[in-house]
Amino acid sequence: MSSDLSAEITAIATAALAAFAIFTTVFAILAFRKQSKEVSDQAAMLKVQSDQLEEQRKVNAEQTRVLALQVKELGESLEERRREALERRSSQASQVFVREERYTYHAVGKPPEKDITVYVRNTSKPPCPHRPQVRGCARAARGRARTYEQARPRCARQTR
Repeated sequence: MSSDLSAEITAIATAALAAFAIFTTVFAILAFRKQSKEVSDQAAMLKVQSDQLEEQRKVNAEQTRVLALQVKELGESLEERRREALERRSSQASQVFVREERYTYHAVGKPPEKDITVYVRNTSKPPCPHRPQVRGCARAARGRARTYEQARPRCARQTR
């Protein structure tokens, strides 16, 4: 009977080990499926990110092209402003007239004295009297008016 008992205990232990092996195999299969799903999800996310990166590269290339055009336009605009400012200064300077008179005075018993008198006449338009720091009022300061006459009707104190 002792040999039957030891055979039964061995059979039960073998059956328990087989059950644990099956149990472990089921969990291993479930873990593998879950890991496989996570890997495929990560691959899909990586594909989406790769597509987004490629799209961002295209957008960046387009923005670079647009920014280059903007730099060119801003440079041209700055050059045009410089040229217009130079023209305005030249125009205003051409309306300033300078005249000098030289005299030599002779007095008896004294050496001759020389005298120079300089006359300057500015015929250019005056700045707005209400805002002397800005030529041509606010419109001219913002670049909307090119002359004093264009700015004048918009002067705040004159329209009240």
